[in-house]
Amino acid sequence: MEFDVLTVPAEGAEAALFGQCTVHRQQNPFASAVLPGTAPWVLVLAQGLAPAAGFFTAAKQGIAARPAAAGFALRCVPGGGVGYIDPVSLEAQRFCGGAALLRRTAVEEVGGFDAALPPPAALYDLALRLRGAGGALYYLPRAVLHSTGQQAGDEGLGPYVDAARGELLLAYKYGGVPAANRRYFATLKNPQHYPGVRRALAGGWVRHLGRLWGRLAWRWGHAALRRAAGALRAQDFALDPGPEAPVMQAEGDLPAISVVVRTHARPARLRCTLQSLANQTHQNFEVVVVEDGAPTAQTMVEQEFSHLPVRYIATGENVGRGKAGNIGLAAAKGPYLNLLDDDDYFYPEHLETMAALAAAHPAADLLTTSSVSMEVDVESEVPYRHVVRRMVPIEIDRMDVFTMCQTCQVHVAGVVFKKSLFEACGGLDEALPAHEDWAMWLRFFAKGKRANPTGVDTKRITTVFVQPADEAEARRRMQQYMQADETFFGDESIRFDVSLGDMRRFYDGVIADMRHVQALGKLDDFLDAQARRGEERP
Repeated sequence: MEFDVLTVPAEGAEAALFGQCTVHRQQNPFASAVLPGTAPWVLVLAQGLAPAAGFFTAAKQGIAARPAAAGFALRCVPGGGVGYIDPVSLEAQRFCGGAALLRRTAVEEVGGFDAALPPPAALYDLALRLRGAGGALYYLPRAVLHSTGQQAGDEGLGPYVDAARGELLLAYKYGGVPAANRRYFATLKNPQHYPGVRRALAGGWVRHLGRLWGRLAWRWGHAALRRAAGALRAQDFALDPGPEAPVMQAEGDLPAISVVVRTHARPARLRCTLQSLANQTHQNFEVVVVEDGAPTAQTMVEQEFSHLPVRYIATGENVGRGKAGNIGLAAAKGPYLNLLDDDDYFYPEHLETMAALAAAHPAADLLTTSSVSMEVDVESEVPYRHVVRRMVPIEIDRMDVFTMCQTCQVHVAGVVFKKSLFEACGGLDEALPAHEDWAMWLRFFAKGKRANPTGVDTKRITTVFVQPADEAEARRRMQQYMQADETFFGDESIRFDVSLGDMRRFYDGVIADMRHVQALGKLDDFLDAQARRGEERP
């Protein structure tokens, strides 16, 4: 399989990094509508990105698995990447981090890059047109690119102005011009604090005027593609998963993790959850599936996921969420445990991220990560299909004992803990129909050692918490949780030893939070939300 590489690497880097490819160096690899070279696949890289070991092997495997794909989003370390990636199918909405692996014929069919757009907008615009023309983009989590220096997407005045100007030009191409101008002038009025930022933004707005006719002319000449791509743009989720650790450790240096999946008579949903485990970049794990009741999903699990290290257990009769989870935790063999329900997901880097944290903090008994709430409307149970309505990051600014006693700060899948901690403290509260994990976390917080005693261990979003978008169903779920409150908050066995220093740090943190919210002009909203927290607790 042949590749061409369109990039701006450092002088002399081609032989070491791209020996099997033909390299075409350009000042801005997104500034030409015509892709150079003749290879069927073209790797486009922003300045400062270079392939990690095994990159081309992973790229070839991805292409072999999906030869009809229009392109692939790649994993940039460190770096986040803006946009939604389906944790099950790995279908992507955007290219991430200033890089893309492109099928030449697909790019040529839609006219290549729009050379008048700044780099971030040019890459997103190409993704929109490829998808609008019926192509599909996928994420390759094992095709890793490392940053070798200053990247085009890094923070700075130039990229900041380019991002604002790019959004404005995209609006002329796909619609929403008045709103885009309002956003631009709001940014001009209250920009980020770079020296000379207002002058640069004003100049960017003036410069964009010379680019308008090309965008409008494209609209008139490509009406069908504009409508299709514009509709996709309106539905896209601007989700930033957050920064990723810059150092990836070798697989053999990372500890094993046992993932316990609770399920009950929902094999179609369970299939999707297990596929998110099959997508994991970290391979040193086992899966323990515990079905609460009859073995409904056993055949599916054993036949379709025989390539995973999976064990299936059915309780035979309904024993409840808490006991089903405890059965799985007790049966797990790994030194670290992770719960996952049958309608939630891991992103591909989740287990790798948590295993790397565990290796970096061997004394920590539990480690936490960030999550995103995915609100969906279910279209079909068999096969399971849903439409994603909203993606809302679950903000975790503080995760100390005081805050956890007020509300559960973590998603059930967002905690990895040592099996020894489970054995010492007990597991899920089997008497509770809901909040059974919250009770366990509080016991763990009381006795376990944490790498970060006051906050989440990584703000990188690695897990997906699925909730109904339907308001009536969401209220029904909330009522289930609130019915458990009286029992939960009356549990005298959950006690903490708190020092004066702990109390002072909590107090100082609350004051700092309130000052920050006040500076944003949202203090009243914040206080109202706190007053209603008993009504709105998930």
